[in-house]
Amino acid sequence: MSEIQDAAQIIRVSMEGMEIIMRLGKTNLDFVKGVTAVFRQVLEKEKLSGKTSVKQLLKNGGDLQVFKFPSENLAAVKKMADKYGILYSILPDLNQSDGMSEILFHSQAAPRIRSIMEQIQNSKIESMDDYFANAEPERMEKAVREVQETYPEDMKAVTHTKQQEIRQFWEEIQNNPDVNGITIDRKMVVDETAESIKTRIPYKKNEYIWLKKSEITWINEDKTIYTGLEKEKDYEILDNANQPVRKATGQQLFKQSYDPVKRQIIGRQQRRKKKKEEDYQQIRKALESTERTLSGKKGR
Repeated sequence: MSEIQDAAQIIRVSMEGMEIIMRLGKTNLDFVKGVTAVFRQVLEKEKLSGKTSVKQLLKNGGDLQVFKFPSENLAAVKKMADKYGILYSILPDLNQSDGMSEILFHSQAAPRIRSIMEQIQNSKIESMDDYFANAEPERMEKAVREVQETYPEDMKAVTHTKQQEIRQFWEEIQNNPDVNGITIDRKMVVDETAESIKTRIPYKKNEYIWLKKSEITWINEDKTIYTGLEKEKDYEILDNANQPVRKATGQQLFKQSYDPVKRQIIGRQQRRKKKKEEDYQQIRKALESTERTLSGKKGR
């Protein structure tokens, strides 16, 4: 699934006649809109100051990283970045409550950024995913809304491109004889890390599976995960505490829990069982009520 995984990690954004291609962990539509809004804001800010850093960074390719540091050190960081010849762009502060600032740089400059880290306490290198994950939702929504209002064509192009990529991702899985395509409702997601998500296996009370974010895409307005289970791969199934429960191949998992026909049958069985339990409870309550009535009559 390497080619499919690679496709799932790439986003394409067109701005000012150039196509930006970046490799990121998340590629759902809301995330891509956020990326577009941030880069559009940076482009506009740099135009006013006469800089072209972000444009040059994006033209160099999508291997971009973020340097995060206390905001009080911004002037010092800028001075050292200029001294070391690092091409960078100051990113919008999407979380003003954490007292941190971020600059965008190309991963080729990572050794020089580490030299700056040695002189700036509480600084670190992060991914673009980390930067957006740390954003305050209202500030992110505001940034996207402003760009939608000012540059509606940008967002239309992003939406169209992302929809095309999702269709391509879907078709590649569907046409791969070694993979079973599956959908997972967002409600089944119980945990998340920077690289993976933990989902409950359908119709299993305490069985979960971790999936790499690089192997999934979000569809249905980010309400549903679409991914593939490799038929011959052994998947480790865990309990709620992440303790191993058992192993199963992708084919076994699909047949047991993800096959749409199987899920419909299980769903009908569970609904019938629930209906029987409800009917039993109603009958029991009626009998108890009758017994109380009869006991009352005897007492008189």
